[in-house]
Parts: sequence; structure tokens; C-alpha cells
Amino acid sequence: MNKLRRYIPLYLCVALMALAVASRPTLRADSGSWKAIGPGSHLALQVVLSPNYTRDQTLFTAFPDNIYRSTDGGNHWEPAAQLPLPNVSVLTISPDYRQDHTLFALQSWGSDGLLYRSTDDGKTWKPLWRQPHLRHLAISPNYGQDCILFAAAAEPTPALIWVSYDNGDHWQAIADANALTPLNRISQLAISPAFNIDHTLAVTGAGDIYLSHDGGYTWQWNGGHGPHTTVAFAPDAPTSSTLFAAYLENVPSSLYPRSGVIRSTDNGASWQLASGLLPRDWTNPYPEQIRFSLDYKTDHTLFVIFNGAIMGLRPTCASTQTGTPQRMKTPPIPQPWGEQHTPRIGGRGAIFSGAIAGEKKPGIYRSANNGSTWQHLPAISNGSVEIHDVAAARLPGGGQLIFAATGSGLYRLQVPAPPHCTNLIQNGGFEARLNDWASSNSNIPARITNDPVYHGQNAARLGLLPGELNCEGYSSAWQTVTLPANATTISLQLLLYPVTTENSTMAGENRFTRPEPFPNTTETISDTQYVLIRDAANNQWLEASYWSLENSPAWHEREYNLTQYAGKRVKLYVGAYNDGIGGKTAFYVDDIAIIACQVATPADSFSYLPLLWNGNWSAPTPTPQPWPTPTPWPTPITNSTMSP
Repeated sequence: MNKLRRYIPLYLCVALMALAVASRPTLRADSGSWKAIGPGSHLALQVVLSPNYTRDQTLFTAFPDNIYRSTDGGNHWEPAAQLPLPNVSVLTISPDYRQDHTLFALQSWGSDGLLYRSTDDGKTWKPLWRQPHLRHLAISPNYGQDCILFAAAAEPTPALIWVSYDNGDHWQAIADANALTPLNRISQLAISPAFNIDHTLAVTGAGDIYLSHDGGYTWQWNGGHGPHTTVAFAPDAPTSSTLFAAYLENVPSSLYPRSGVIRSTDNGASWQLASGLLPRDWTNPYPEQIRFSLDYKTDHTLFVIFNGAIMGLRPTCASTQTGTPQRMKTPPIPQPWGEQHTPRIGGRGAIFSGAIAGEKKPGIYRSANNGSTWQHLPAISNGSVEIHDVAAARLPGGGQLIFAATGSGLYRLQVPAPPHCTNLIQNGGFEARLNDWASSNSNIPARITNDPVYHGQNAARLGLLPGELNCEGYSSAWQTVTLPANATTISLQLLLYPVTTENSTMAGENRFTRPEPFPNTTETISDTQYVLIRDAANNQWLEASYWSLENSPAWHEREYNLTQYAGKRVKLYVGAYNDGIGGKTAFYVDDIAIIACQVATPADSFSYLPLLWNGNWSAPTPTPQPWPTPTPWPTPITNSTMSP
């Protein structure tokens, strides 16, 4: 009997574990394709995940008529207490939702914005504030301790930006249009994930980006090619100061792609193009929104939403500001922090890195490597619906669960764990000149040029230009790399700029199936531009990725599949051959990369009994009860004040 009593706690533990498994909400199979999950088939404006989604499986979605909540990953929904007015334009969840159960909702009522707060998971809502043109809301990542929120208007009222230090109960204007000249409207308000340390905010409005480093009291113009459609901070603080922005040229510059995503890793001092495999050089659809995975710190995943033609985009004049803060004409209210921080403004503006042309597809693009390369996710409803919002979280067993709010409802997609990708080429942009590259010891050496360049200050030039002595010779540069044997995909990516005055009937790409453009060849060839792969072990020929004679004085993107050579040590050659007769041929190259990817094996820190995390058992979700009747909105007033 005593022995039996000894095992009673074990039996109880096993029984609780079995109950936990039985009671866990199961995810319906929708891997590989989007699945409509309700709660309706009409317009879904926003989807918001609980910060603790992996454990509580809670998410909210905003429809024009109501806000809905699911506690089982979107399988079942219950309506929140219906707000007095429709058109929820912003739904924001507290970073400390697990403890405070707080959400904020911003509604559009004519030209006014109405702000509500719920502290009981959306069951009841308290009206807080009404303000003309109020359209944007940002919550402090340290909200549970500092109670700070920011709001922004689409147009001056005359203020543009407000702050609340008491959970949204009272508001104070801190910036007007004069503080953000020439930006007189705001399309995006973003807050740094390390706001409690750096006090940084960012805004844009179909124009330039402005940054504040003192909690919104003073603002400085920031570089980066624009006009910008959105700006966002990567939620990886305090380890870095990374920003992303999407831009759309309303007048083609001929210097940069018409649209794209740019990234700054130094808090906006300099920018690089982060658009590998994104659609480029077109404006319909265009990059409209940037979203991050809930687990961005570990999976480095972000999304870009592409939608239809933009309306009313205004030209942006070149700024002559030098980074000196413009203060408001009226003294600001006392600041909760002492020292003001003035950012370092990047003098060269946007610095672009390599990118590869993609198809012109609307919808959602996903990057699992911080914006280096992108994947077009499967189309939703044949690609015919507009995408309004995206949210994603990591699955305990690896992979990712993605939610999309669209013009025809809410959808869910399950994707496998993303691959881990590495660039094997060193100094592919030639910013360190020819360091890391070997070059031919010939009468036509490889050179560094600053005109033309695709991005940065340098590119490599091979061959001869008009005005130079015409002679026979090879002009090459090469680099040796080891292609990982366990790589699932390996791609060569580069920018080419071919020019020639040679008049050859042999002109055209890939004129020979097995070229040998090196000394001692027995094959008779004319001028040639080439990109070659050789086996480094024996110098044997593997392939000519590019073998051509072209006069096309512009940058052209190329991508070649090298996966078949996984496990080999290879030499990548770029160069030009001149035969010394007739015209002259040159070849510019920039942003060379060999990207090797392998399937990631994510470490799973969660138990396979999902309701037993950290030894704490969670009971099954109770049957939803009717929610209280919402508090009606007060009678509209004509002249609203800055207080509720």
C-alpha cells in the first residue's frame, strides 16, 4: 500500500499531461497554401498577434464592423464588444498583454480619429480621445513600465504628433508641421524597440524620413532614396539599430530601381538596398507596408506587402538641411529625459547593394535573412485581393505560421523553416578595390572605376575603352570559393554593364557552348565578355555562365544556378577579351555574390506538450461568455481639445 501511495503523484502527473495534450487547440492542416479562416469573407483590415502567441495562440483581427478574437490560432473566433462606430483603422496590442490584457483601437469617423482602450482582452472599450485627422498610433515597447503612447495625424491640425504619458488618458502636442518641414503629412509613425534607451521615433509621409532622438520633441531630416511609403524599426533591440523603409519614385531617376526596400544598420546614417529578388523598376503594384515576424530576433524574418497603384504621390524636393534640429516655435513641455541626441546624417544618402530582378507580382514577399533575399509567397485567391496586413510567429516544431488580412477576409499559411543563406564572395562590390580578387598579369589589366557604378563608390572594369590602344589580350579578375556540400541552393548573382564598338555578326549571349577565353586556346574568337566557373583543383572548365559580345551601356542583373557544383572549390572569373582588330570591348561588373543556402534546423525551446511550459499547466479554454454592452461614445463636439 505504501508503494502504491508513492506512485500516486506520478499517476496524477501523467493524467495531467494527457489532459493537456487532449485540450490543446490543434492547428488545421493548411501547409503550403493559404486557407481562409474567417471570421468572415469580407474586408479584413488588420491582424495582431499576442506577444506571447506561441504559448497562448491568441490573435485579433479588425473588420469594418467589429474586432474579433481567437484563442486557438484562428480556428474559432468570438466578437469583441462592438464599438459604437465602424472603420477600425489601427489596432495595437500592449507589449505586456500577458499581464495587462490591454489593446488600443483607433477608428476613423469622417475626418476625425477616435481612440479607445480595452484592459480586458477587448471585451469592453473605453473612449479616450477624439482628434481631427488622427490616423497613426505607436506604443512604447516598455509600455508596462512607462505607459507612453504616440499618435500622429495624416494632416496638420495644426499639430502632427502627440504623446501620452498616462496610458492614453491625456495627450500633449509635441510637434507641428514646422518641425517636419517640408513633410506636412504623415503616412507612417514608428517607434524604436529600444525606445526606453534611445528615445527614437521615425515618421514619413510620401516624402523624406525624419528621426527624433528625444522622444518626439525635435526632428531631423534623414537620408535614404525616396519618396518613402513606409518606415519601420527592426524589433531586435537592444542589439542593433536597424531600420527598413520602402520607397517609390514618382519620377524615374534612372539611377535607382523605381521601387524597393532600403535598410539602415546605423540608425539611418546610411542606407543599402535590401531588395534581392523583389520586383523592381515598376510601380504597380508597389511596396506599401513592412511587417516583422514576432520572433524576428531569432528568425530574422520580415515581410513586404505589395499593392496597387498609389494615388496623390507628390514630388519631393532635394533637402538642403545639414542635420541641425528644427525646434518648435512654442516651448515644448518638460522632457522626461535630459540630454537631447542629434543623429549623424549620412552625407551620401542612399547606398545601394546588389539585387536580382523578380517577376512583377502583387502580394506578399518574405525574407528570412534580414532583407538580403526575398521569396514571393503563394498568391491569395489567385492574387486578385488587396493585402492590408501580415503577422507571423514561429511554430514550436520549426517553420512559421503567417496570417494575412485581405480584402476578402483573413487567411493563414504554414511554411517550413527558412533556409540559412551565406554570401561566399568577399568584396563583391569592389569597395576595397581589388582586395580579395586575383587579376590577370596582361597588357590589359583589371581596373577599378567610379563611373559607372551600380552602388557605392567603385565597380570593376575589364577590357578596353574607346581612346585606348587597341591590342589583343585578356582582362580578367577572379576569386576562389568553396561551395558547401550541404547547400540546398547556390546562386551566382551580379550586375553587368557590357559595352563594345566591335561590329561582329557573332554578337549575342552564349555564342559558344564550350568557350576557352584564355591564352593558348586554339579556338578563334572575336571580342568577348564573360563570366566563367572553373574547378579550382585542376582548372578544368565547368561552365560559362555568361559568354557574350554586347553593347548595352546600362546595368543588367543576372542570376545563375550553381547548385550542381556543391562540394567543389571553384574559381569565379569575370573579364573581357579583345582581339586587337576592329572595335574595342569592355565589361563593368558590380555587386557580385554567390549565395549558398541550406535548410535551417531550428532549436526548439518548447515542450512537445504545449500546455506544460515551465512546469505550469494551463487548463482548457473555458466556454466563451457573453461580453458586456460597450460604453457609448460621447456626443460629438465641434472643437476638440488636447484632453479626452
